[in-house]
Amino acid sequence: MTVDQADLNSESEPSHFTWSADRTVSEQVVQAVADVADTSVTEIEPLNDAVDADALNNLFSAKFDGSVRRGGYLAFEYANHFVTVFASGRIEVDESV
Repeated sequence: MTVDQADLNSESEPSHFTWSADRTVSEQVVQAVADVADTSVTEIEPLNDAVDADALNNLFSAKFDGSVRRGGYLAFEYANHFVTVFASGRIEVDESV
């Protein structure tokens, strides 16, 4: 995916969410986008249409030794929104241009 500099300079502020270990990261991304879109999770496209949900979950799961990942992020477009998931536990959802 290519990110245009104009998209990064958007005047709208993204909505922030914090993900936790009680549900998968992919489930929480879908819920965050549904919340921003003011719709039900059943009414938006499947996450796998934008990103491999299993890979997303694995990317942000604990390391092999059980320690928490501290760095990195993944950004992608999903359901007409720009989503950034951070290893720190933050999810940002911004409307796509």
